[in-house]
Amino acid sequence: MNQKKAKTMKKTILILNILLSNLIFAQGDSCSNATVLSTNGNYICPPITSGTYQQVCFGTVTGIKAKWYKFTPSSNGIVSISSNLETNNGINTRLSILTGTCSSLSCFAANDDFDPLSITNRLSSVDIAVEAG
Repeated sequence: MNQKKAKTMKKTILILNILLSNLIFAQGDSCSNATVLSTNGNYICPPITSGTYQQVCFGTVTGIKAKWYKFTPSSNGIVSISSNLETNNGINTRLSILTGTCSSLSCFAANDDFDPLSITNRLSSVDIAVEAG
């Protein structure tokens, strides 16, 4: 391959990588592009630097960002959702579990501060019962 073709190929790959990374990181920024969780397991949310916040379960606060996930359970059980991880120490989080469609959301469960008696633990945790489908 000559040098000119190699340079063009590198530019094309770089542009594709930039476009793909923007698409990947845009997932979960709103209800309409929520990240689909298709299997049972543990999922870790990326740092929340973008995303639209809906004041369905809580009142609004300026500057809140959010990540969105969509899950349809394949069996009955309990789903545990938590931001109460060591890596989140010192961060204030909220969890909202919503049901419905993007144009008509209802608050199903929520938590703002895992331990309301502790001013040092501002993390959140929710356990919800789910039914298949």
